[in-house]
Amino acid sequence: MSALAALFMRDGSSADRRDVERMRNGQRIYGPDREAVRVSGSFGLGWVHAVGFTPQDKNEHQPMAIGGRFEMLFAGRLDHREELCLALGLESARLATISDGELARIAWERWQDRTPDHLYGVYAYIICDTLEQRIEAVRSPLHAPPLHWTETRDRLLIASMPKGLFALPDVPRVLNEQKLADFMVLNQEEKDASFFEGIKSLPLGHRLIADRQAVTITQYYIIENTPPVRFARDADYVEAARDLLDKAVASAMRSVDTPAVMLSSGLDSTTVAVSALDWLGKQGNAAAKPLLSLTAVPEAGWDGRASGAGDESGPVRALAALYPQLVSEFVSTEGASIDDGMDALTMTADMPVRGVGNLQWSLAAWRRARANGRKVCLNGTSGNGTLSISGSSFIFHHWARQGRLLHAARQWSLWSRQRGLSRRESWHGFASHILWGLMPQAREAIRAFRPPPGRVGWRSFSGIHPNHAAAMQIDERMAAMNWVGAMEAFPSHQALITRMLDRGGRHTAGARGLGQQALTGLDIRDPLGERRLVEFCYSIPEDQYFRDGEDRWLIKRMMAGRLPQEVLTAPRGIQAADWMVRLRRDAARLDADLEILGEDPVMAKRLDIARLRSVLASLPDQTPLSVGEHPDYQMARFGIGWSLAIARFIHMAEGRNR
Repeated sequence: MSALAALFMRDGSSADRRDVERMRNGQRIYGPDREAVRVSGSFGLGWVHAVGFTPQDKNEHQPMAIGGRFEMLFAGRLDHREELCLALGLESARLATISDGELARIAWERWQDRTPDHLYGVYAYIICDTLEQRIEAVRSPLHAPPLHWTETRDRLLIASMPKGLFALPDVPRVLNEQKLADFMVLNQEEKDASFFEGIKSLPLGHRLIADRQAVTITQYYIIENTPPVRFARDADYVEAARDLLDKAVASAMRSVDTPAVMLSSGLDSTTVAVSALDWLGKQGNAAAKPLLSLTAVPEAGWDGRASGAGDESGPVRALAALYPQLVSEFVSTEGASIDDGMDALTMTADMPVRGVGNLQWSLAAWRRARANGRKVCLNGTSGNGTLSISGSSFIFHHWARQGRLLHAARQWSLWSRQRGLSRRESWHGFASHILWGLMPQAREAIRAFRPPPGRVGWRSFSGIHPNHAAAMQIDERMAAMNWVGAMEAFPSHQALITRMLDRGGRHTAGARGLGQQALTGLDIRDPLGERRLVEFCYSIPEDQYFRDGEDRWLIKRMMAGRLPQEVLTAPRGIQAADWMVRLRRDAARLDADLEILGEDPVMAKRLDIARLRSVLASLPDQTPLSVGEHPDYQMARFGIGWSLAIARFIHMAEGRNR
């Protein structure tokens, strides 16, 4: 784990070492083990680093000089290091000790502007050209550490986190009210905006280049440029997918100790776990710790109500029975509050907490992993957009657009039978599904419809005050940014993957990731989001994901015989199904917090305090599953937590106690 800082005096004056030291010191929490500062003419570079995540990170020494002209900073982790060393002509013996930063430096010397074409992993780097007076910053395409930047007077400042920029006294800390308002309705599509005015976030797969005259930002990675992959046999796709999966997991397993894995009953995390177990078995290291899996289970007081499997422990136990070498632990958040860890993560992430409902069990699992000596934790977060894409989400639209309605109807009938739908339910669903996919004008009309506040759309879950929403033009911005949420019909899996990669929240998630790492001491890795695997899943035919009524056909063929039937047929898991237990337990304290917020005129303008308090005062006795059971279901489950997260962030940013 590293944090970077760079200062470029574009007026040609010399960089002030004290300013670089301030920027470095402002980010020390992200790298408490090692630090450095270097000033070279108009450039200043600062670096902090934490060791213990990979066997090689103890060998990182930065900034790195290149040929007496360039200076380089690197943060992150490289995948497929063996292939990279081979391409660079390095001796294989160096692989065990060479740091990722050093590998990236050698790669940049070889390929310069084409370097990102040859690097795989989660990384960001900064290059200073002291001769041409030019600075370049790059983030990797699909996941990357954050890079924030701003211009002040005749300077360009770049830092991993806003903290590094605000360490300079003349960089104002002013909240971005528009970003906050958009966030409150889950519109995160402004990819380059931070939560602070004047502070920009470099998007994924983009390059920033600045000289004395201008700053330009270009997108260098476009998933649509991926060429198609076609094999002679269906089995060839399965074999290729298995090979890519195993290589992605092998790269993610590079750690000072055996990683842990966040395990649910779904296909994605269980697939990652099985591949990790295979890799461990091939290593033959009897002294290595076993793979530790961590699965959330509901609190004892949960009433058992959920719209899916609220307790996913059954299929996980079946997996553990099939693989005795897997050490399974079940993590309960007994007694935890809904805002457990919220303030700490807000401080380290420099942004409001997303996914408040899942924060408690995630933190509990991460703490268990650290207590067990693990520094790396795997998950399968990207699976729904790669190996386990649901073909039913696009394939019927795809066939209908091709004019193959009869084929689509036959496949729908097979799929419906597997789901246990009645004949009436099946054909009503088919008609609705096809019409939705084929009639964009009807979709736009439905999206434009706005019933009274509080019941549908963002009004059902957002605590933003209606007057503030109107003033900030929430609806207009959502339309302009094409933020349609779940109301989206994809014509192909390529469109689905492209949309997934283009989500604004994905581009700005690096700040939360670095914040989590600083807070927990864990590196969270997602092998199913590895670039080669994503590109493969993008490039193969649609019917590899759905065939003869069988959805998620690719991953089910890959894992046949490797996953127990209990996992292959598990119902959809519901995370944090015991949310009502925590909400009812904390209701009085949260209401008191809201009452205090309501006394602040500026906060009361942003948040609909009266409605939030009303929801807390009318919680049902049992866990509601829909707005049909409880009109304020969405607000109770999501809106209260998000509203509190916004308020806590605002207070932190303004330097106030909550």
